[in-house]
Amino acid sequence: MKQISRRCVNANQRMIYEAIRHPDIIKVLDQQERKDRAGGRVWRDPYREADGRYGYKLFLTLAKRIGLIIPKRGAGARFVLNDKLLRYLVMSVIRPGERVSYETFKDLVFAHYGIALDDEKIARACEWCGTSRLTTLGGNSDRWVMEMLDAAGVLVRLSDSCSLVVNPFDGEGKAS
Repeated sequence: MKQISRRCVNANQRMIYEAIRHPDIIKVLDQQERKDRAGGRVWRDPYREADGRYGYKLFLTLAKRIGLIIPKRGAGARFVLNDKLLRYLVMSVIRPGERVSYETFKDLVFAHYGIALDDEKIARACEWCGTSRLTTLGGNSDRWVMEMLDAAGVLVRLSDSCSLVVNPFDGEGKAS
């Protein structure tokens, strides 16, 4: 799972890096560079600043700040899901006081945020970002999500095959 998470961080960084280097943008920048140099102005590479302030480094900085990527310093950056982020996901995809099946919850999180919580969605995410298909080793790859939801008090187990995820907060942010 750790390796998959690292590859996903790298894929996201690469997509951001390539997105700001779109051929149309490069064309406009080349025209601007020619104008600036012809006018005797000093040309500064806008990608130097874009990478540091607006591109993938901004993504990494913000993701580390909210706890979506660890470690905060050093190599081996990978996505993680802590209890605060999990509660946020529950509150943002399920209306206050309502409940959905566990499978529906995973679908909603993937649809809204692109966060893959099981093998099927990891495979779809890999296809979307153009990396080779990744899977965890085992059919119960999302058990950790169920355990986290249970620990957070938002999972209602109906049977071994069916569970509900509940947003326990009312519209004013208080647990009901």
